[in-house]
Amino acid sequence: MVTLRPMSDAEFDEYMRVLRVNYAQERAESANTSLEEEQAESDRQLNQLLPDGLRSPGHFFWNVVDEAGGSAVGTLWVFEDAAKHRAFIYGIEMSADQRGKGYGTAALAALEETLRSRGITRIALNVFGKNTGAQRLYARVGYYPIAIAMQKDL
Repeated sequence: MVTLRPMSDAEFDEYMRVLRVNYAQERAESANTSLEEEQAESDRQLNQLLPDGLRSPGHFFWNVVDEAGGSAVGTLWVFEDAAKHRAFIYGIEMSADQRGKGYGTAALAALEETLRSRGITRIALNVFGKNTGAQRLYARVGYYPIAIAMQKDL
């Protein structure tokens, strides 16, 4: 149903532009902190994780492509630690008009096939507490919680 196509330099630049804004906004909304504070933290984290941008070692950036139509329906960012046989999904997102059509499930299946062929035996990810749709998707395909962060605002 989908294939994973590596992002081009231009696609990566656009992906990062949008990610920097959206990640900071999600952090601010989830933690009840200022957008400015979370924008600085988002930038810090992304700069640390991706010192060489698209060519940062171990990081893979794909477009999720609908095989039938040939168009990109989403994006996927994964870090692979081959020495530990583990991978971490930093980002998976389907375009707003493509959600609920099975592309997320198909993208995760394509990722599993790709990683399994490389000797990866475990995939982890984080999901914001308010993102219940993503939580349901991950649970449906076999992901389970290993820690839950909680807070209370006074």
